[in-house]
Amino acid sequence: MNTVKPMRILTFGLERENQTSAILPSMTMEEVKSLESLQKKSVSLSIALIVLGENEAEEALSMLVPYRDQMMDTEIVVVCSKVTAQVTRQWTAIGAAEVWPQSSWIQSLIQYGGGGDVQMIPQVPIDSGETKVIAVSTVFSGAGSTYLSLMLATYLKKKYKARVAIWEGGVEGRESLRTLQFILNGRTPMADQLDRLYYNIAGISFFDSTVDDQTLEAVQQEFDYIIYDMGELLQTENELLFFRAHVPILIGSGAQYRLPDPARVINKFQHRRNERVQVVIPFGSKSTISELQQIMPGRLIHALPIHYDPLEVEAESSDVLAALLSSVLSKPKKRTAKLFNFGK
Repeated sequence: MNTVKPMRILTFGLERENQTSAILPSMTMEEVKSLESLQKKSVSLSIALIVLGENEAEEALSMLVPYRDQMMDTEIVVVCSKVTAQVTRQWTAIGAAEVWPQSSWIQSLIQYGGGGDVQMIPQVPIDSGETKVIAVSTVFSGAGSTYLSLMLATYLKKKYKARVAIWEGGVEGRESLRTLQFILNGRTPMADQLDRLYYNIAGISFFDSTVDDQTLEAVQQEFDYIIYDMGELLQTENELLFFRAHVPILIGSGAQYRLPDPARVINKFQHRRNERVQVVIPFGSKSTISELQQIMPGRLIHALPIHYDPLEVEAESSDVLAALLSSVLSKPKKRTAKLFNFGK
């Protein structure tokens, strides 16, 4: 019988009160006492994760920069007393993959290491008042990220009366959403709309690729859901945002020669937390899904039936959309206030 070697985790600059050396059978954790020891172990050992306390993190990240080529499979997390969008940007800008709250970092660690090769890591409970982020990407260009984003947004808006926005967050200059408005309305956004932060199509708010992620984060609480339409995952400049989303969705193809593509693409991001990525196969047959499940055991894989109009809710596809969004769906809210539109 083959045994799986536990993932090795190093901690530096934080305390593990009343914790054992092995949080789960799938991991072992070692606390290092100095920067020198951190550097030696990070480079010489096969380390899956380094967890840094915020007071020591900046110096540690700076020290490890020259060795990152030797640490391709190592992810670094910073534990902070207060986690905000600004704090997260500051740490990820200098090399951290994620930022965890000090109050629940052990729970985050267990979720990080508890999935194994077969059982998926459970979804993190979502605060009902928090904006939920859904990221849609594809294994190749043109596989339908904008179409599925529109389907999801329409479903949430009409079924749950949610405030929904779509951000064209893949490669800058795609302009798929402006093209969509031209198709629907016979014109591109008017000049006054272009001066706004976002514009509306069929009751859904749209941020095009000229809006950056930092600006988006500043206003995301105006919405219940924000959908990142990211295009081809291997081409996007924002792949970290895909893996940080509450619901990351990767679109593949039912063509026989493309069946391995989702596994191939996800495997390129082994240094990211990819266990929550769900795979969608448009028009996938039962045999196709069964074959793909053998290639990707434990992965949530959905066959998406033909859906003729992405701006309408269709019964046959609603069950699939509900399954994709099951971790972030909540009861519809009554709306009494109008959405604040910038630029008016």
